[in-house]
Amino acid sequence: MGSSAFVQSVGIIVREGFEVVLLVGAMLAVVRQSGFPQQARGLWWGGSLALLASFGTALLADRLFRNEAGVEVIEGVTLLVAAAVLFYVGHWLLAKADVTRWQAYLKDRIRRAARRESLLALGVLAFVAVYREGVETVLFYRALLVAEPGAGGAVALGLGVGSLLLGAACYGIYRFGVRIPLRPFFTVTSALLLLLAFVFTGKGLHELQEGGSLAETPIAFFFRLPALGVYPTLETLLGQALMLLAIAAPLLLQRARRSGARRWSADGTCVQPGSDASPPSSSAPLPSPPANPSAATSAVSGASRR
Repeated sequence: MGSSAFVQSVGIIVREGFEVVLLVGAMLAVVRQSGFPQQARGLWWGGSLALLASFGTALLADRLFRNEAGVEVIEGVTLLVAAAVLFYVGHWLLAKADVTRWQAYLKDRIRRAARRESLLALGVLAFVAVYREGVETVLFYRALLVAEPGAGGAVALGLGVGSLLLGAACYGIYRFGVRIPLRPFFTVTSALLLLLAFVFTGKGLHELQEGGSLAETPIAFFFRLPALGVYPTLETLLGQALMLLAIAAPLLLQRARRSGARRWSADGTCVQPGSDASPPSSSAPLPSPPANPSAATSAVSGASRR
């Protein structure tokens, strides 16, 4: 249990922290390209305040969970909310669209603020962007501590190791120009976040059952695997089955769209869907129509007279 909590903790801070690095780097690049590099200090102030606000949010969350009244229900709701956010953030199809829209919005706002030379506007944008990731990180770690009781040391160690890895990666990028393959990085970390979403779904429903807020229908012949959030009840298994379906459905849909976008014949020729005409057997290009139809007609009649 401790080893899994450690790996999950490392994955959360590396993934979320790297997103913050990419966002801040993109914002700084936009400010510099806009011709107002002096305005970058507004971004640094906003990002620093967002980090402090994230720590404050973590302290408030810890205080909330120290209240013993209805703690199982609070923990269950937290796990389910974290599972939903993990699914949205972790699923690379949804995350890709979200990050694209989010970065496009930020770049547009930053250009406008830089042109107005507004330090306050730039600071607010940086604060919103970084605090958004900070809240997600706090939620994920709070849910991880709930899902792995007694593994606080492993979670803290993973947080420390992940922070060191993140710092080393950032230093290598900015100091030596090291390039990190983003696609494999986000693929691996997204798979980890989706696994956490699956685990948190089962454990969140189980916490609600323990708190008496959700019915419990035991299944005697099914196994129990708390490390993956699997419990032998109809409600928890149904919830995890729906999560698996939600994870798999966009992938299957994209695969179906790709296969429908083009069909390949046996000889490797691409045939567009909806086209009934078979591809030409010869690879020679088809003759293009004459630019002047009347000239072509005259040529043909002259050839026949000869």
